Amino acid sequence: MIVTLKRILAALLLALLVVAPMLNAVARADDLDDAEADAEADEEPSGMDDGYGGGGYDDGYGGGEDDYGGGGGGEGGAGDLSGEIKGFVDLDEFTFDKIVDGTKAAIGVFYEPYAHDMEDVSTELEAVAEEFGEHGSLHLVKVNVENNPTFVERYGITQEEMPKKKDDAEDDAEKSEDDEESEEEDAQTPTKKAFLYFAKGADASKPEKITVDKTKDAFVEFLTGKVGAPGTVEALVGVFREYSAKFSNAGAAKSLVAKAEGILKTLKGSEKSSGEYYLKVMGNLQKKGADHVQKEYGRLGRMVDGGGLKQEKMDEFTRRRRILKALSLIQGKKVEKDEL
Repeated sequence: MIVTLKRILAALLLALLVVAPMLNAVARADDLDDAEADAEADEEPSGMDDGYGGGGYDDGYGGGEDDYGGGGGGEGGAGDLSGEIKGFVDLDEFTFDKIVDGTKAAIGVFYEPYAHDMEDVSTELEAVAEEFGEHGSLHLVKVNVENNPTFVERYGITQEEMPKKKDDAEDDAEKSEDDEESEEEDAQTPTKKAFLYFAKGADASKPEKITVDKTKDAFVEFLTGKVGAPGTVEALVGVFREYSAKFSNAGAAKSLVAKAEGILKTLKGSEKSSGEYYLKVMGNLQKKGADHVQKEYGRLGRMVDGGGLKQEKMDEFTRRRRILKALSLIQGKKVEKDEL
């Protein structure tokens, strides 16, 4: 009897060893079938295929990609400058002269919306605004000339292709004849555009045409040469320059600090905040030496690069570094090369 039971158990064990792999294979096959079915379901349009775009009615009013911005909603397609760019003010025929009135310098971007040849410019302008948005001596403005056509004649805005960047020109040289023919077939009409600089106190009817590459670095270099580096407080530039040369003379230093404090009382907004930091740096020049600006710039940079700071502190240190870089230029010195 015992022998018989042992033989039965052995037979059952052998059967399990043979059948188990077969069951696992079936289960895996079922899983694969389910996965393929899920994938096919993901690929199928939601709703019924009604013959008008597959998956519900595509009526051109925001339901999927369309001709009004690529992504629905009719707003903000790639290369469209009509969307918000933080730091830039959108002006029109009624407001332009109220802002660009000669009391401050201004950079004006005039454009037609949905311009195929302006695809990268909005991103570059965002970076420019991040640097110069708080500059107290500069307005950043943009005007949609499609909605405000009087500017076309007023400033002689014409249809012209964007100047190519150096890298783009090198890429073009490597393109095959087939590529060039294909691009010619896809070419679109150039759009109306202009990048103009309005100097402080100058005749606003005769702005300077900005011909530099439309990149952040080129814009920053251009604007720095015109209004000073980001972080510059025009009213305090002369005082700081003189203080940097005379801070070791206690009497002269005290007089210049008093002058700077008087100017500070006249400042407002971001200029006032930056001016307060000017005064702090002036005090540290006397305490820590002539190279304090450059050393502090490097120290804050190491803290920012090291990570671990809260975003608020990161923003504050980045702002201080912009001011320190401007102060270093006022001193006639350069700071270490970095991303600022």
